[in-house]
Order: sequence, then C-alpha cells, then structure tokens
Amino acid sequence: MTIIVYIVIAAIGGIITGLFSLISPVLTVVLMALIVTPYLQMYVARSVALLYSSQDVIYGSQQTGTAHSK
Repeated sequence: MTIIVYIVIAAIGGIITGLFSLISPVLTVVLMALIVTPYLQMYVARSVALLYSSQDVIYGSQQTGTAHSK
C-alpha cells in the first residue's frame, strides 16, 4: 500500500512541477528538491517505522509471552 501511495504522490508532484517547468526549469528543480522529495521521504520513513514497530510488538509477545503481561 505504501508503494501505491508513494507513486500517486510522486505523480502528482511530477505533474505540478512539470507545469512549473514551462515557466522556469530552475523553479522545477527547486520545487522537487525542497518540497516534493522531502515529503515523500518522510512518508516512506514513517510508514516503514510504523510497520516495524507494530511487527516488533507482535513477534515479541509471541516469542517471549511477557511483552504485555502484568
């Protein structure tokens, strides 16, 4: 699911920056480098972190049996 959302956001960012490339190619590079790419990277990093943290709790409780017991 993360890959699909990444592709959609990248396509939208590419279309928007493509429209700006008609005005100024330098503006396109600035938009991609400073706006679109960082948000895509933050999205992917957060998705992967949430995926690993949720699996760590599940595997930890199954392997040891003491992850959530009080």
